[in-house]
This record gives sequence, C-alpha cells and structure tokens, in this order.
Amino acid sequence: MKKIITLIALFAMTSAFALIAPVGRSVNLTVAGGLVNGSLEQHFVNVKNSSAAVIVAGKVVSADLTAQDGFSVIIAPITLGTVPICVMVTPSCAVGALCKCQKYGIYSGAAFDVTGASAVAGQRWYISGTTAGSLSARSPGLATEQPGGFFYNAQAASAAVKVFINL
Repeated sequence: MKKIITLIALFAMTSAFALIAPVGRSVNLTVAGGLVNGSLEQHFVNVKNSSAAVIVAGKVVSADLTAQDGFSVIIAPITLGTVPICVMVTPSCAVGALCKCQKYGIYSGAAFDVTGASAVAGQRWYISGTTAGSLSARSPGLATEQPGGFFYNAQAASAAVKVFINL
C-alpha cells in the first residue's frame, strides 16, 4: 500500500512540474496557468563585424555582401531596400570580432532616428534612410523594403527605443 501511495505522489509531483515549461515560441507558464514575467523567447546569433568601425549595441546590421560567408555584417547602410539581419547586443563590437546579435524578441536599447517620423507604439520599424544603423518609423520607400519588427513605445526624439525584433 505504501508503494502505491508513493507512486501516486511521485506521479502527481512530476505532472505539476511538467506544466512549468516553454509554451511554443512564446512564454513560460506557472503551475497555476499564469505567465512567467520576462520569459518571452529571444533568439541570438553570432556575427562577425566586417565594417570599418566598431558597431555599438542597438545598431541594426545587414549582411556584408562582399564577404559572402553568411555571418559577416556591416552597419546597415542608408540605402532604401536594405534588409536588416539583426540588432547588435554586444556593447562594443570591434572590427573583425565575433559578437552577439538579436534576431527575435524584445530589445530595449535600439537606436532610433526621428528624421523620417516619430515612432508610434505598434507601428513597424525599418532601417533609417538618413542615419546608418538606426531604426526609422517612416513608411517604406520601396516595395521590397522589409520591416524588422515593431515599436513598443512612442518616441518623438532620436534616442534608444524599446522594440520587438522579428527577423
């Protein structure tokens, strides 16, 4: 009888702990079914800085098409239609260094350029057409331009802004 009670107790405990786990590509749930704060998934990749300057955190980068190796990046140029690859996370990525770059999830320190328009919460962001490596709230200038995610906060000045990255 003790063995049966012990087995039932063990089964109940393992079932309860199985509920604290990632749910798809979103957040973790508690045993009670609530959301675990700060558990939104984020995806990072390692990239190589092949631009001529240090890339600071919050700057958007694009592929270095001259390297053709799949991991070399440059500060995103102001050319309309450039596709963003990720947002730099490493505080100061030296030339030639491998650095951490974010492709998915919430990011609080993205560089924003207000020249095109003010950011509106929920509006898509694009690569700036006036400041290399910055985000812009402008409408896309070309049909091929790819948004990189959306703004979480309204922003009326050039500064760091909270965004959701979806690259």
